[in-house]
Amino acid sequence: MRYLVCLMVCVLLIVAQSAAPPAYSPLYGLYDWLIPLLIYLAVFRSPVEAGVTALGAGLMMDAVSGGAFGLYLLTYLWIVAGVRISLRFFHGEGVPFLFFAVLAGVLIETLVFWGAGRVAGHAYAFGGSAAGGLARQLVLAGITGPFVVLGFNAVLGQLLIRLDRPV
Repeated sequence: MRYLVCLMVCVLLIVAQSAAPPAYSPLYGLYDWLIPLLIYLAVFRSPVEAGVTALGAGLMMDAVSGGAFGLYLLTYLWIVAGVRISLRFFHGEGVPFLFFAVLAGVLIETLVFWGAGRVAGHAYAFGGSAAGGLARQLVLAGITGPFVVLGFNAVLGQLLIRLDRPV
């Protein structure tokens, strides 16, 4: 049941970030909204739950993105694996760790997509407009990311704890 709840939250986030009209939304161009959810799951929930959600979210995002299939899946699995590995060395529940985890997640996703574009033969360079967009995403991720992860912990965490209790 908890996997279904996590996947439904993924569907809601995908629809919200995909359906937001670019001209009317001040959040257009914001970092991927699933990154804080996956970091929350990797830090505060079981590795299996985080991995299953990353797998489902990656497949859903690949299906709706129209890009090369598997990029979101690969990126999300790397983010979850990287956070789980880093938890061996750092205390993961603090704001400083969450700050760097969200920044690293946004940076990993951007580098994977940029690298896939380069491998596919796109001749665009990582120029000023792309660097400006990445800088905006990193600033917004640094400001809002840890608090979004803690918000997921407060709201979704309580819901999942209630689902884990026996009846």
